[in-house]
Amino acid sequence: MAYKDWKNILAGISLDIRQVGHQICDQKTSCFDVMSIIAESVLHFTEEDYDIQFSRHELQADQFSDGIVRENLGKPDITLASNEYDKFFQQPLNVLAHAGILSVNKAGRTHQFRVENREFLTILAQQETQARQFNAVFTEKYFRDSGLEEQLENFIVVARDQGTDDQEKKEALSALRDAHNQLILDNTPSRVVNPSTTNARRIFWPALNCIAQRYGIRGGRGGQLSQEVILPDNLRYGGEENSRDFGKRRDETRTEWAERLAIQGNANRVLNRLMNQNIAAINRRYARRSQFDLEKYGHKGTQVHHILLRSANLGGNLRFKAHAENMIILEAVQHQQTQPQGFQKLPDPIFQAELFICNSFYIERSIENGEDFYTKENFVQLLNAAYDGNPFNDNQSFADLREAIIDAVNQIPDLEGNTINLPLARIAEICKICDTPVVG
Repeated sequence: MAYKDWKNILAGISLDIRQVGHQICDQKTSCFDVMSIIAESVLHFTEEDYDIQFSRHELQADQFSDGIVRENLGKPDITLASNEYDKFFQQPLNVLAHAGILSVNKAGRTHQFRVENREFLTILAQQETQARQFNAVFTEKYFRDSGLEEQLENFIVVARDQGTDDQEKKEALSALRDAHNQLILDNTPSRVVNPSTTNARRIFWPALNCIAQRYGIRGGRGGQLSQEVILPDNLRYGGEENSRDFGKRRDETRTEWAERLAIQGNANRVLNRLMNQNIAAINRRYARRSQFDLEKYGHKGTQVHHILLRSANLGGNLRFKAHAENMIILEAVQHQQTQPQGFQKLPDPIFQAELFICNSFYIERSIENGEDFYTKENFVQLLNAAYDGNPFNDNQSFADLREAIIDAVNQIPDLEGNTINLPLARIAEICKICDTPVVG
C-alpha cells in the first residue's frame, strides 16, 4: 500500500476537530512504532474471538501488551507507570477508531472497542513503513479537515521551495503553528480559565513532522524550524532528543529517563523486531519457496538468509539485518553454501554476488509493480556496504547495478585467494532462476 491508498481509505471520514469537540491525536500517536505495537497488541488480544469487545484497561493489562511494550520501547512494567500508559494505549486506540479500523461504543463508563478491519490492522502491526505512511496521511487529513488547509499548504510549498530563505519558512511555520494552537484552545474542553498552549504545542510538533517526513521537508525540532529534513527515525518513540537533557526522550520524565538508561540494547531490540517482521513477510510473500530456485524444488527446507552477513567480523554489517533488500529465501543446502567453510567463516564472495544479483530482480519487479516492500535506495546502500569504494548510486538502473556488482566482486579474491572472474553472461543465467512468484 502507498500513501494514496491510505488517503482513499480515509477519504470517507471526517477528522474535523471542530465537529469532534475533543483531541484527536497526541505525541505518542505520531510515533509510527507506537501505532504498530498497539495494533499488534489488539491483534493478539482478539485472535481467539474476532468480534470481542475490549476496553483500554483490558488491553493494557494483557501480558502480551506488557511484554511487547517493554521489549521494544525499553519501558518499565506497565503496572509501575499506569498513568503514562493510560494515554499510551488510549490515544492510539482513539486514532484507530477515528480511522474506522476499530469501532468504539461510548455508552458505558469505559469505551468498548471492536476490530472492524482486521486486514488494515494487520498491515499496521506487521509493517512499520505502513504505520508511518498511515500516520502521515491521517495527520495531514486532520489538519486539512479542521480548517488549516491554507496554512498547511502554504508551509509545504514554502518549505519545498529552494528559493525561499529561512525567515520565510519560519513565518509560514509560525502561521500554521499559531492557527493550530488556537484551534485546540477553541475546540477542546479545559478545566481552567485561559488555558495555555502547552498541550496544543505537544500535539503540533510531532504531527507536523509526520507530514514533513512524507514530503521530504524540514519540520520542527525544539519548538523551532529544524535544520535538516525530517527522517523516518525521527518519528519513532523517543526519536527526538529533549533539548534540556541530552539523550532524554520528548515528554519523558527524569525517572523514566534514568530507567531507560539502565536498559541497554533497546535499539537492537527494535531492529530485531523489524527484522523478524520482514522475515515473516518474505516467507509469506514467496510461500517459503527458494528465490534462487536452481532445481525448482519449491518448499523443500527453506530458510531466510541475510546476503550481507550480520557479523562485522565476517565482513557483514549489523545495520542491514532488518532490511528486506538484504533477505532472500534459500534451500537449506544453499544456505550452507553461502559459507562453505563453516558458519563462523567468511562468506563465499561469488555466491554472495550472485544472490545480490538475484534479489535485484525481485526488488526491481516489486518497484515496477508500484509496491513499497523494497526500495532501490536501501538496496544501493546495502551494496555500498558490501563493496569498497561506494561504486553504486541511485541514478544507476538495475541493469547497471547488476553489472557493477560483477565488476566489484571481480576486484576481490575468492576464499582461496584466487582471482574472481565472474562473467557478465552470468546475469542472464541468474535471471532465469529468480522468478519465484509473489503469493502473499
